[in-house]
Amino acid sequence: MELTKPCAFSKRWLWYFKLRHGIRRLDMSGEKASAYHEAAESYFESFQKLVSEHELSADQIYNADETGLFWCCLPTSTLAGENESSASGFKQNKHHLTVLICANASGNYYRTKLLVIGKYVKPGALKGVIHLHVECRAQYNAWVDCGIFSSWFHHTFVPEEKKNLRKFNKPEDSKVILFVDNCRTHSSEMDLVSGNIFTVFLPPNISSLIQQMDQGVINLRF
Repeated sequence: MELTKPCAFSKRWLWYFKLRHGIRRLDMSGEKASAYHEAAESYFESFQKLVSEHELSADQIYNADETGLFWCCLPTSTLAGENESSASGFKQNKHHLTVLICANASGNYYRTKLLVIGKYVKPGALKGVIHLHVECRAQYNAWVDCGIFSSWFHHTFVPEEKKNLRKFNKPEDSKVILFVDNCRTHSSEMDLVSGNIFTVFLPPNISSLIQQMDQGVINLRF
C-alpha cells in the first residue's frame, strides 16, 4: 500500500471497507480447510496413470458419496425488527435420511438411481406406495453401513454399469472404476469388485478437494 506513516484503523473504517468490497462472513464447513493440497496434486498424477493404464473414458469413471437430508430441521436464522437484538434459540430436530448419489465424470449419463436410507423398512408416510424413483433401505440410525453399501454396489451399481457399457458401445471387458472416499462404511476394495468393475478408495484428507461430489454438485443438483 506504500504507506509512510502508521495507520490507526477504526472499527467503523473496517465496516465500510467490508461493505465497499463485498466482504462478508462465511461459516467454515466441510474438510477443505484441513485437507492436504500437496497430496491432492500428487494423487492427480496417480489418477492420470490409472486412467491411461486402463484406457478409461470419462463415461467409465464414477464417483459416489453420501449426504444427510435433515428434513425436519428449521432455519437457524430469522428476520427481526429494528428494536430486536436477539432471537430465542431452540433444539434442532435431528430426524434425517441419508442419500447416496452416484454419477460419472462425463455427466452424459443419467445418474445411478438414488439410494435413500431411513430408519424403517416401511415408513407410515409411504403406506400404499408401490413404485418409487429411488431405492430405499432401512438402518437403525438411518446412515450407510458396510452391508448396505456392498449390496448397493453389487446389486445396483454393477448391473446398471454393465448396461451402460452396451449403451456406450464399449467392449464387454471394458473397465469401470468407482471412486469413493475412505469412510469405514464403504466396506473394502477387495469386496467391492465384480469382474471388470472395481472400486478405488481416495486417500484420506484429500477427498474433499478432488472428488466430484465434494465440489458442490450435490448442492447444485439436489
